[in-house]
Amino acid sequence: EGELASEPALQADLLDAVARSQANLGLLEEAEKQARKALALRGGHDDGASLAVLGAVLRDRGQLDESAATLRQAVTALDAAGTEHALAAARARSE
Repeated sequence: EGELASEPALQADLLDAVARSQANLGLLEEAEKQARKALALRGGHDDGASLAVLGAVLRDRGQLDESAATLRQAVTALDAAGTEHALAAARARSE
């Protein structure tokens, strides 16, 4: 965090990767914590990918209503971001 304090987007990208890895290992509570930290770091800017990660983790935890709402937000954010994020939007739609 110290060296990356001036780069919150990079911190968020790394936390998203950690959250995905933890989810793959079945560490869903920790994955959710990391995904929420990533989302907070983005502060509402370019947050579609983090929303997609959080939505997937929530789905895996069985929190289906919150997952669906979060994934809808992800798709909206990713669509608004343009073609650069089209693949992430497609993944979020399939969750």
